[in-house]
Amino acid sequence: MKRHMQRSMMEYIELLQIISRAQSTYISQREPKAVFEGLLDDLLRITASEYGFIGEIFYNDDRSPYLKTRAISNIAWNDETRELYEKKSPSGMDFFNLETLFGQVISSGEPVIANSPGEDPRRGGLPEGHPAIKSFLGIPFYLRDEQIGMVGIANRRGGYDVDLIDFLEPFLATCSQIINAFRLDQGRRRALSEVEIAKNQAMKANQAKTEFLANISHELRTPLNAIVGYTELLQEEFDIKPHDQNAEVFAKILRSGQHVLDLINDILDLSKSEAGELKPNYSYFNVKSCLEQVKDMMHDQISERNNQFSMQLSQNIGHIYCDEAYLRQILLNIIGNANKFTNAGQISLHCERHEQGRDEVISITVSDNGPGIAESKVQTIFEAFAQDDYTSSKSYAGSGIGLTLSQRILQSLGGKIELDSKLGQGTKVKILLPCNPSSLGVAVA
Repeated sequence: MKRHMQRSMMEYIELLQIISRAQSTYISQREPKAVFEGLLDDLLRITASEYGFIGEIFYNDDRSPYLKTRAISNIAWNDETRELYEKKSPSGMDFFNLETLFGQVISSGEPVIANSPGEDPRRGGLPEGHPAIKSFLGIPFYLRDEQIGMVGIANRRGGYDVDLIDFLEPFLATCSQIINAFRLDQGRRRALSEVEIAKNQAMKANQAKTEFLANISHELRTPLNAIVGYTELLQEEFDIKPHDQNAEVFAKILRSGQHVLDLINDILDLSKSEAGELKPNYSYFNVKSCLEQVKDMMHDQISERNNQFSMQLSQNIGHIYCDEAYLRQILLNIIGNANKFTNAGQISLHCERHEQGRDEVISITVSDNGPGIAESKVQTIFEAFAQDDYTSSKSYAGSGIGLTLSQRILQSLGGKIELDSKLGQGTKVKILLPCNPSSLGVAVA
């Protein structure tokens, strides 16, 4: 009895070593084939069995189960079965006929011991030439309540018994854990692959859309530039003065043409931002000069709506490392919005330079005393083509993409935009831009 206990203890130690080795192999290789082939070799050795398999259970569309081997002994008995084994065993051999001893394991979910298989009514029969089965043991293994696989071993001298099933319980748990880990890993890989495919498709779609818009915008801009250009030539040719009878007609043609040109450019830039193609052209420039240019460019539009515009610039704003054209475009959008929603009112721009953490930032705030925006609508203002309810009137007509585009350009510049508005009290739009190249992670030209 003492010798039996010592032998049993040694067997358990060996079993734990087998389990540890299998877990280490899976962790290092993430490939179940090598793990299960090693497990099968160890299983045949510790059970003194001649051959066997370790399989995973799958389900057809009609929920009928079948077995796919993860490791199987080579018991080929002729050229045809040798060729089949060599072809199928690397990826796993599928067994759909459950009218067999191992099929009984899958169907019942219980172990099957057959020490006289030839006389067992559950047998399925063997093809001619197949090696004899003298004894068989099939044991299912589970993940929680789901049967996910089984082991089958055959031809142990003296047959199989329930004690061996109990002894192999840790082995079966290991098989279950490895299959589950592999399924989870496959699911993760599929998800990553699907995300990558979706990302590539989205990038291609955005690229195609950008190219389409670029082509269309070119076709539209050519005649529009001609219309604007010829209108200006006619003004000069006929010496049209501001007080002349046809002056307003020419002015409307110019404004409309320029409005459509600006709209085309905004849509193209918005499409570029969606495709990740906004590429700032960084350089050092004088912030005050840039702001004064914007003021001059907006002068006529502001005057037309009888608005007053003022600028307050702190003494230390100096130079900034940024894309001047993009900053000018952002400010024209923001001031243009303020002017569009204000009539005979006040618009102001305040600019200062200050420290924010370890960096310096330029903050530019554009304020107006227009109608303001309801709190519930503030967040939607930054959505493309979204406008507050009151902008549906003709006097406030617009594309609804100005702030969306400004926000995306600012993000590409490492900055951000903030909006504060109260219904009936006006609106403040504030932009923050880093001043130094080190804040941007870009090289100084």
